[in-house]
Amino acid sequence: MMTSKMVLLNAHYYVQEHFCASAAWQKAEFATLNAQLYQKPGLLRVWADRVEVVLEPYRYAHLQQAAEESCKLFNAASLKDEHGRCVTMRVAASEQEFVNLGGAPIRTRQG
Repeated sequence: MMTSKMVLLNAHYYVQEHFCASAAWQKAEFATLNAQLYQKPGLLRVWADRVEVVLEPYRYAHLQQAAEESCKLFNAASLKDEHGRCVTMRVAASEQEFVNLGGAPIRTRQG
C-alpha cells in the first residue's frame, strides 16, 4: 500500500511541475487537486487518430481559468496514448456545451 501511495504522490508532483499553470495549483496539496482537478467529471471522446478529454465546466471563474491554462500546458506536451493517438484535454466553456457533447446536466447529478 505504501508503494501505491508513493507512486500516486509522485504522479501528483509531476502534474504540478509540468501541467499546473496556476500558482495556487502548483503549491496545492494532493487533496486539493484531487477535489478540484483529478476527480473532476468529464467525457472521454475517442476517434481513430485522437483522444479528447472534456472536463465539466467549473462553477468559479478562477478554477475554470486555472484548468484551461493547465489544459494548454498538457496539450503543448503533445502526449500520445499506447495506440499513437494524440491525447488532448479541454474544459467545456459552459454546461450547455458539456450536455451537448453527451455529459450529464450538473444540476441533475447526485452529490
